[in-house]
Amino acid sequence: MNDRSARKAATRVAILDTAASLFADRGFIAVTTAGIAEAAGISHGLIFAHFPTRDDLIAAVTARFGLLMGSRLHDLAEAQESLRAVLQAHLRTIGEHELLYTRFIAELGLLPAAAQEHFVAMQSVVSHHLFRAAAGEMQSGIIMPIENDLLFNTWAGLLHYYLTNRRLFTTGSSVIASLGERLLTHFLSLIAQKEDHHGRSVHRLRNAYGKG
Repeated sequence: MNDRSARKAATRVAILDTAASLFADRGFIAVTTAGIAEAAGISHGLIFAHFPTRDDLIAAVTARFGLLMGSRLHDLAEAQESLRAVLQAHLRTIGEHELLYTRFIAELGLLPAAAQEHFVAMQSVVSHHLFRAAAGEMQSGIIMPIENDLLFNTWAGLLHYYLTNRRLFTTGSSVIASLGERLLTHFLSLIAQKEDHHGRSVHRLRNAYGKG
């Protein structure tokens, strides 16, 4: 890569970093490209040399976050980690960009179509890896058999509720840091396989007697 290409790439990264920081702090709708240029210390026109429209810039920010999430979870899936490990990785990745992710949730319906598609794609990747990690634990009777959409939506619904109502639940700046492990433990308890009065897994009993 020559010096010109390197400078161009560095400017693009600086724009994305600055935009993501401002979006997290003020929200997608409130932030202007002029404000991003000022914060990044570049000319307003240079923004459009990299991103033809404001919508393109928002879409690029969401796409980059989605790639980060997918990469983190893919590495765990390749290592065949437990469901708890996958959920912990999900929490860690969100925690690193918690305010931005919360803005995604709160303003999703107001974002450009491409950005909405990136967010949905990111959630689909999370759902895929979640169910993949859970499948073995369902088979072994550790957790209840549960359909993919219910598994993911139960987890996401719990997490998103706390994120979007952070002021009700934490005086700190991070829901993930304050409550993440508690929410994770609660979710796993909800889907844990229940045992009968002899302490045996109901799921295992059903399999043993051919009842599903």
